[in-house]
Amino acid sequence: MIYKSKRLKMKTNYEEILKKLYIVNASLRNKYNGLYVASLGEKYRNFVWVRDNYFQARATLFSEPLAYEQTYHSLLDYYKGLNYKYENKVDHLIKRPFPLNNIRFIHPRFYADLTEITGDWGNLQIDSFGYFFLGIAEGIKNGLNIIRDDSDIDIINKLLQVLLKIKYWMVADNGHWEEREELHASSIGAILGGITALEDVEFTIPRKLFTEGFKKLQELLPNESQSKIVDLAQLSLIWPFNIIDEDNREIIIKNTHQYLEKENGVARYIGDLYYGNNFEAEWTMGFAFLFFNYIDTDVEKAEFYLNKLIGMLDEKSYIPELFYGKTKTPNDNNPLGWSVSMLIVSIETYLKKIKK
Repeated sequence: MIYKSKRLKMKTNYEEILKKLYIVNASLRNKYNGLYVASLGEKYRNFVWVRDNYFQARATLFSEPLAYEQTYHSLLDYYKGLNYKYENKVDHLIKRPFPLNNIRFIHPRFYADLTEITGDWGNLQIDSFGYFFLGIAEGIKNGLNIIRDDSDIDIINKLLQVLLKIKYWMVADNGHWEEREELHASSIGAILGGITALEDVEFTIPRKLFTEGFKKLQELLPNESQSKIVDLAQLSLIWPFNIIDEDNREIIIKNTHQYLEKENGVARYIGDLYYGNNFEAEWTMGFAFLFFNYIDTDVEKAEFYLNKLIGMLDEKSYIPELFYGKTKTPNDNNPLGWSVSMLIVSIETYLKKIKK
């Protein structure tokens, strides 16, 4: 479809853009197991994140369902493999959840061959469970063969038990950005969104995971944590998790516009030093999150953020992780699969919306 934007007075061939983006997304995918590395850039080219794979696989849910299945079969195998490769790591957390630390916790980042990345780094990231659960549920809901046998069901139930045993609602984790350990609204909300989705496809969820989680989330909101009044990660509570009420949603969006929105992306939080150049770096995926906030209520504003993202594509149809603050200079994590895949899903969502 070629759509003429009323705001920009230009014609955009969304189907042609999608074709190129699909190719970029596929270039990040391991054809043998369906897992995606985070970027083709030197820094992330060997690493698979559970969180990133949610977004990267989500771009194939309708266009390549077999690819989507393969990704989640491999993620299920990763979690199952932690038991037979690493001294029953999942079972161990259930039996002896404490002390909870970066070494003992289930790592949300690993190599594409399903081996764990060792070392003491910020891998205490409970949000990764939520993304994994949501991806499982979305595949099942759309009729895909995600669950192959009882062992798949068993590992999902074990991960739910891990969350119960560690009392996830009390866990100061490293959050989406693998930094300071705090209670993060985005992490707790991700779990709540994931288990809500699992329950919708008939998994049995321990009630305490809901009651304690929602209680803690309401205590934290509208802030992200004790140290942050707003964080880009909170936009995930609007999409894809859809787990917060309208009042908190409005405050988070208002704060995002006021404190974090920049010309070429959205800062992660006030004073972020990652890839800093005296100004916060501008993360491209932030515009996709803002697109999803507006697509059902203000199509023109959603279109604004969609076209901002499309305008960032280079001649290879790459989108970087971020631009250095107040510049148009991308960092070297380019393309970033998370941003590429979110643009794919944004365009697909937009086309469905305007065809109605």
